[in-house]
Amino acid sequence: MRYGNSGECDRGPGSSWVGRPRKPSFQEWLETDGLGGFASSTSYGIHTRRYHGWLFVAGANPGDRWLFLSKMEERLTTGDGTWELSSNIYPGALHPRGIDLLWAWELRPHPVFLYKAGPVVLEREIFMVKGRPGVFITYKVLAGLEKIEVSLRPLVNSRFYHHLAREGDWAPEVTPMGEGMSSGSSGIVLSPHGAGWPMCIWVSRGSFRNECVWYRSMVYPQERERGLDFLEDHFCPGEFQAHLYPGETLYVWAGPLDRLPVRGGHSGAGTSGDTRDVFERMKREEIARRLGIHEKAGGGLRGRLSLAADSFVIKTSTGEPSIIAGYHWFGEWGRDTFISLPGLLLASGRYEEARGVFLRFSRFLKYGLIPNFIGDEAAYNSVDASLWFVVALGKYTGASGDRQVLQELYPAARKMIRAFVQGTIYGIETGPSGLLKAGTPDTQVTWMDAKVRGVPVTPRDGYPVEVNSLWLQCLSLASAWAAELGDVEFARDAEKLRATAVREFVRRFTWPGVGLYDRLLKDGRPVKEVRPNAVIAGSIDGCPVGRETLREILDTSVRVLLVPFGLRTLEPGAPGYAGRYAGGPEERDGAYHQGTAWPWLLGPLVDVAKKLDGKADVRSHRDSGAEAHPAPCREPRTGRGTLQGFCRFIFARALDLDGHPCAGTIFEVSSGDPPYSPGGAVSQAWSVAEALRVWTGLETGTWV
Repeated sequence: MRYGNSGECDRGPGSSWVGRPRKPSFQEWLETDGLGGFASSTSYGIHTRRYHGWLFVAGANPGDRWLFLSKMEERLTTGDGTWELSSNIYPGALHPRGIDLLWAWELRPHPVFLYKAGPVVLEREIFMVKGRPGVFITYKVLAGLEKIEVSLRPLVNSRFYHHLAREGDWAPEVTPMGEGMSSGSSGIVLSPHGAGWPMCIWVSRGSFRNECVWYRSMVYPQERERGLDFLEDHFCPGEFQAHLYPGETLYVWAGPLDRLPVRGGHSGAGTSGDTRDVFERMKREEIARRLGIHEKAGGGLRGRLSLAADSFVIKTSTGEPSIIAGYHWFGEWGRDTFISLPGLLLASGRYEEARGVFLRFSRFLKYGLIPNFIGDEAAYNSVDASLWFVVALGKYTGASGDRQVLQELYPAARKMIRAFVQGTIYGIETGPSGLLKAGTPDTQVTWMDAKVRGVPVTPRDGYPVEVNSLWLQCLSLASAWAAELGDVEFARDAEKLRATAVREFVRRFTWPGVGLYDRLLKDGRPVKEVRPNAVIAGSIDGCPVGRETLREILDTSVRVLLVPFGLRTLEPGAPGYAGRYAGGPEERDGAYHQGTAWPWLLGPLVDVAKKLDGKADVRSHRDSGAEAHPAPCREPRTGRGTLQGFCRFIFARALDLDGHPCAGTIFEVSSGDPPYSPGGAVSQAWSVAEALRVWTGLETGTWV
């Protein structure tokens, strides 16, 4: 599938923060509500995924989303004729053909679409307001000579976002909205709905004609390519009709009934003028909020990355801050949260929210573990989520100066260390060497966790290298915190264990000429696989290896793992290598950590280079056949200049935010082989977080 036209990275601090008009395509856009809900589609307006829709609302958990408004079927009528603005794929047909009338679209910073229908130029905007479930849609006549009629037929649904619906799955009661409506407006309530609340659609003027029908067999090509069900039916309750003169705007809102922004009980709106003021005020405030984020980051690339980062920062139904791991299909994941938190929150000084995230996850501590996933029930199948929690907490206290948080969270960190020493679930325990052992042959507890038919694709039970590097850093932090808080015995025990583990780490994991072994088997034998876990291990502050080993890690990774969008998860040519991330679920899961490249790994790669005083040499990679990269910046090979050149080289394609599958953000993975096609989630927290963390460090000199 073809994405949007590629654009040059916006790097200048004075660059405009708004998007520029671009040709419509299958490139995607994303709006989020700061609660877990979102709106998304393609710039053509054609839904290509089950995760496309103008309103997915979050349920009790931010990762549980329910589709309500799929889209509007829009029609304009003037004295010159009738024009359909919508476009959908049905079996064997594209209908209607609104794409023929769509002239341009842009992010301003929300999606804006420009249509020309005969003598009429119409602008449609779609945006969400952070902290409010629901979606705002406006239609404004920019040019025309006479009154036009706008007809809107909402396609709605009530299904969990991973599922698809067919005719008859939902039979809502459709009722007109009652008292409190502003003058001349119309609206309907549909209930019950799977999200748990009555849902409504409100239009600022005109009338509604009830005529319930089903639109059958909308095709989602992306789902077909992913080997999944790809046909869906949508319920249409009827048609809204309104008349507009040139310069006038029609306002539409969809969402939970009790959050309607223009009912008397919520806004006090009573006239059409009041309605316009409410909508325009909320839009101005949301744009100002986003502009503030952009400007605080200094504009340019950091500003745009900061806006992307903000989409992952949410509040739960309990009012606690948290982090969504990615869109469209991730929720609250412990590992992703604490890998992402330094880039998403600490790099931009959002310390209060960061503190709240730590407190939220600490409440779920069980078995000495931070949960891998928070949903209806918490899942604890992760050894490294807890370790990343402690490491991120160390970065937080260092960046914020908040020592009070240690009084609250030190007991949790202490419990984690104790549990890891004494042993806990999933085979997690400390051996006589002081190193950390984890996992069993049939479980996956590191980030390389894909399974096919219940069998781990990438076995990593034993002593994973990055887990043990994190473990050493956690022991160092815990020892220092214990000493600071007067827990002398624990400080002494932690430091003694760390000293033993450091010695054994260097002795057992060092792989001469290559860097570090990926893991040790339970009997201590090394596994000779070249994977990026050595890079993660080397990037950790507590990693005890010397400069020569770090240099070997960097050289090996740049030479055989680095591709335009990240680091491969396995060396090409190794047994099991899969260089193409595509196909059905089993094919994709089989490639997920067997050669697929991940953009977030570029951050740890930079950290390794930074440990070497920025003396990162990319020449070996230029000889490895990665012709898709531009030539590296030729800067002096000393200090910060070299590191900047290295970063611009390895991030060159990943930071083309205008050219990615979803505009303005960074995706989850790409194929490890040419043409390195993007895949997975279209917007991933740690991909954005690591890019923002690195760029903030380069521009400010302050690294987290």
